[in-house]
Amino acid sequence: MDTEALQLKTIELRSRPFGKRAIAWSADAELAVAADDSVLVFMPQFPRFHVDFAEQRRKQAAAAGSSWLEGIDKIQPLKPQYADGQRRIPISLPRVSPRVNFHLFATSGVDSPYDGWVDHGTEDSSGAGNGDGSGSEDDFEDDALPDDEIPKNAWRKMPNLRNRNNPFNVTGAGSGLFTSVGSSLNQVLSLAWSPPIGRNDRCLLAVHSAAGYIAVYGEPLVAAEDEQRGHHLGSMYSTEGWEVLWGVGERLSVPKQATWGECYRSFTWSQEIWPGKALMAVMTDDLEIAILAVHARVSMDQEDGVVGAGWQIEEVARFDAKGPHPPGHVHDLDYVPDKSTVGLSFGPISSSGEDAKELLLGYISRGYVGFRKVTVRQQWFREVDGPFVDVSETDSDGRCMFLAPDAFLSFEDKVWTVQGQRICRGVIATPMVPKLFEVNMSIETSRIQPHALTQCGCLYPGPEEISKSPIQDLVVHPSLQTSSIDQPPVYTLIRLSATQASRGWYETTVPPTPSTAGPNPKWAGAISRILDISMPKHMLGKTGAEGLGIGDGDDDEDEDKNDENDNDMDDDDEDEDAEGEEDVDVMQNHLKQMDAPASSADDDSIPIWRGRLYGIALSPGGGCSAVVWAKMAAAVVERGAWHQARSTLSFHCHATPWAEEEDKVEVNSGPHIARLSTEAKMFEWMYGRGPDVAGVTRPKEGDEGIPVVKKACEGIVSSCAYCRQPLVREGLFFVCPKKHSFEICTISSLPILKHGSSRVCGVCGKRSLRAEAIRNLLPDYYDASLTDALLSVVRCVMCGGKFVD
Repeated sequence: MDTEALQLKTIELRSRPFGKRAIAWSADAELAVAADDSVLVFMPQFPRFHVDFAEQRRKQAAAAGSSWLEGIDKIQPLKPQYADGQRRIPISLPRVSPRVNFHLFATSGVDSPYDGWVDHGTEDSSGAGNGDGSGSEDDFEDDALPDDEIPKNAWRKMPNLRNRNNPFNVTGAGSGLFTSVGSSLNQVLSLAWSPPIGRNDRCLLAVHSAAGYIAVYGEPLVAAEDEQRGHHLGSMYSTEGWEVLWGVGERLSVPKQATWGECYRSFTWSQEIWPGKALMAVMTDDLEIAILAVHARVSMDQEDGVVGAGWQIEEVARFDAKGPHPPGHVHDLDYVPDKSTVGLSFGPISSSGEDAKELLLGYISRGYVGFRKVTVRQQWFREVDGPFVDVSETDSDGRCMFLAPDAFLSFEDKVWTVQGQRICRGVIATPMVPKLFEVNMSIETSRIQPHALTQCGCLYPGPEEISKSPIQDLVVHPSLQTSSIDQPPVYTLIRLSATQASRGWYETTVPPTPSTAGPNPKWAGAISRILDISMPKHMLGKTGAEGLGIGDGDDDEDEDKNDENDNDMDDDDEDEDAEGEEDVDVMQNHLKQMDAPASSADDDSIPIWRGRLYGIALSPGGGCSAVVWAKMAAAVVERGAWHQARSTLSFHCHATPWAEEEDKVEVNSGPHIARLSTEAKMFEWMYGRGPDVAGVTRPKEGDEGIPVVKKACEGIVSSCAYCRQPLVREGLFFVCPKKHSFEICTISSLPILKHGSSRVCGVCGKRSLRAEAIRNLLPDYYDASLTDALLSVVRCVMCGGKFVD
């Protein structure tokens, strides 16, 4: 029994992000960190607190007058949290093929734009976009077969190599200079977790690459074969079964999309609108926003009990997002870049009647931030009454302001109701300064008429908006139970560069409370201590880059020099030894200087380190924070080789529930905690001052099983799978006379006899039979309520955790 929660410690990464907002936490505490050509995914691991064990400890602790968790962490675990389940997913190569979207058209029952084209696995570097960099027709002459060698009717089976409209033989999209011809290196631009709409209500990871497409990763909806199950680390969820589920952009097309070959500049997910349903918004390089409806359909065959599933994804709306300002041109004398790869964001969801919900979509345009209202009806993909997603013809609100490249906005996760008016709030990063905004969803303002940037004064920033270090990332903290509309949103931001001279690289508006250990997070203190390290100038000249551990020579050249020195032995060995001893003395003095406190300004010392920050993220409940940053040399020039591209993943968490009394803090029991998943609640309980979790750290009220399923399974007599003798329930297991034990299904209270017929909860570790396994045990029992009950079991009935196949 594992009752030890892993420590949340700093993790050193062998990669470095490419851009800003490079870290994201899912709704289930799964962490994703972007690198330049890949994505690192970390899966949490939860301790196993048996309910009976926990209740027994509580009674003993109450009698002794102590805490029930006292003594649990006497043996500290050797590995930190996120040590297991880590996976690196390559993004740059190979590029996603249009084959991944074939099943989308089959599920929707519409014609595929890929019909008529044959994929022979060939790839070509010619562009399919609207740019001027496409290759000529002669580029395909070498690939074409002579006419006398082409068999009869071979055109029906061979790809048309002369037609650049073939999606399998071209790369590139849009009208950009590089993306249109497929010349991008396909770095990771941004990433985001979806709401829980995947298999077993898991979150999907969407990755936006520089080629202009978005690939979605996760577990396939259809379960693997029985003999292929069990590849996860015990009852811990991992990414070993992940694959590219579908994609959108470039050569990837979805049903009801105008055409393939669009280059997407940015994207965003909405919250879960209805169970298993969400929206994705994408912005093209032509400043059009398309909204995709994403839904996983699951059905069961009444006769054989086979569960079928498929993704239903369609483009449901599209509108122009150019804003009121005319497009700029690089040849304009007053041209200012304004493009953003993170310029879209959905706001929180508000109910509009019994069968409709509304939400705002914020987007960044040239010198303009617009908010468009989106209404979603419950009749998902039912077109009897027209489209189920309606987008307002004009923006509900909009404001002109100076916006530099990669500006973004973040919403507060709450819709305020003031005198019958629904209000959404958030923060805009220009990205030089943060600006608060407030939008009334109940009314629509008048449309801003087209005008020049000089007319509204948004061409250049004001004196107070100038900063040498732009905002890299910003998170809005969950609203507390005592907060009101009069209090502004609480946020935390980090800037691009952290140096000894720039102390504004970390800003927060979180008010201090008696429960907080200090004014700054732990990762901010760790970065500040590195920035305070300085060295005298004369010592830096002796140690140089090698003394700081940043070798500026080529590794191959160094090895060649070492080989030459080994083969060229002469009488200068004593001089070399003396020089070596001198270098050792210099390094020892350097290490002493590193351990010494920072020098004052009067000393002839300079800082030797600076920090570059790439992103910050909050845990689902807001109790923890994580930052991706890299330590770089500030006194010497770095070489910048690939083997030096390293970064650090640092955390800030509160005292664990089993900490000493003087280290404990008050429990965070805000209203947002109740909306979290069991995985998120467990993570907040371990690291974020969260309350106890029902069914895991404290008993859950009610009996096990589902009444409809238990009633249907009452007459089933089970026998041992090994000796065929009757089974008798003893506690949490079924046991035969020969002491063969079997776990109990939490749905039907039947013993689990066959390998691969059950699912295990990733939080509490309890097992449940699959829907098809229970249906096979009842071949003559036909009841619609039983089928509905089996399909409704998507989470553990004991704790609400999500299953692991």
